[in-house]
Amino acid sequence: TEDGHRIGTLCVLDTEPRQVGEAGRRRLETLAQMAMDRIERHRSAAKLRERTEAAEASAEGISITDASGQFTYMNPAHAGLYGYDGPEELVGRSWRVLYDESEVRRLEQEALPEVEEQGVWRGTATGRRKDGSTFPQEITLTRRTSGGEGIICVVRNVTGRKRREQELTAAQERIELALESTGSFVFEVDYTSDEVTRYGPVARMLGVASDQIPSPGAYLETVVHPDDQAAFRRLFEDLRAGRRDAGAVTYRSVATEETRWIRDRAYAYDQEGGGRRIVGLSQDVTERETARRALKKSERQLRGLANSIPGVLYQLRVDPSGSAKDWSFTYVSERAREILGLDPSADDLHEQTLRRVAPGHREALLAASREAARQETTLNHEFLFERPDGEEVWLQAIAHPERASDGTLLFSGVMLDVTERKEAERALEERERLLQSINESVTDGIFQTSREGGLRY
Repeated sequence: TEDGHRIGTLCVLDTEPRQVGEAGRRRLETLAQMAMDRIERHRSAAKLRERTEAAEASAEGISITDASGQFTYMNPAHAGLYGYDGPEELVGRSWRVLYDESEVRRLEQEALPEVEEQGVWRGTATGRRKDGSTFPQEITLTRRTSGGEGIICVVRNVTGRKRREQELTAAQERIELALESTGSFVFEVDYTSDEVTRYGPVARMLGVASDQIPSPGAYLETVVHPDDQAAFRRLFEDLRAGRRDAGAVTYRSVATEETRWIRDRAYAYDQEGGGRRIVGLSQDVTERETARRALKKSERQLRGLANSIPGVLYQLRVDPSGSAKDWSFTYVSERAREILGLDPSADDLHEQTLRRVAPGHREALLAASREAARQETTLNHEFLFERPDGEEVWLQAIAHPERASDGTLLFSGVMLDVTERKEAERALEERERLLQSINESVTDGIFQTSREGGLRY
């Protein structure tokens, strides 16, 4: 072969033995060369047929132009991309018929000079079909190195890919808009390469310039408050080690003068090639966290105020048309333990309270409560109550009704321990009865004067 590979031996047979001289050797070499030429032509033809068949069967458009730009070859896929029935409609015509004038000028100014200088050009263009419609395409133009001047063109229709890219871009824009509106950004950590990728308004959320976003290694030290670093580190170390697959941590950001609260929700999974990967969402929860802490503070203050009042503060949900069994406390202060001897957090506290109202007082209390609920007027009622330890106490319930936003009727009020007052009233009544009996049992007149001499009795 031309490469020097020996592929066989040429033999010449004769009917008589002969000596091969110089002339005979040259004739044998000539015959060998003729045989090799024939073999090479067959091999070249076979390769050409294979390449032609491959080009004909290819889904990509393949064509060849001569030096003037006219097509000398085109596979069916190339013609089909442009809406033609077959290559015969385009062979012999210029490639320029497949593009608008503006695209022709761009390719002549941008692509063809690079093919001439570099031997190849790759890029995108907009092709024009036979019916005038257009489609996006990728083109590879290669200068011919054999068989004359011209260009080999490979065209691929990328309409589907462009559509997917547009859909992906639109989806990314929607996600970024959602992240922007919620004050969040998405992060992804690849522990194989220790790379961190973030999507969303990272700089705005952290309150820094876009070129000052902390690197992953510096994030803990430069962003997370020192008091919150232990919880932050523990979460991500657990995720990386596989001790858990999901978790959340709330921490203060010290990247700006004004403290901001951030909540990270992270999820970890094992990659196919090994190693752990974490994806998560960082959300600015400053307003929510500030409100939560203010609410906890006000709750503490309210509890302190409730515990300082000499009575049990409560809120009762009432259904005027329903049974008292369906009524329930929505709040009872801690003083219930001291005054009622009951757990204020018990789910059935209302039922427990009713059971311990003295039998002679229970129906009167329920009747007064129903009437106040029906009229939506203030409840003011006194009743005798028996504590779990057997001690009896007098209570005065004072409550005002109001409608909740959902229409529920709520009574907010206080139960006061009025045992001492009731005992004092009873003692006074006893003295009055005693005095009355004395008055009725004596025949002499009895009178009482003041220091000034005025008659009092």
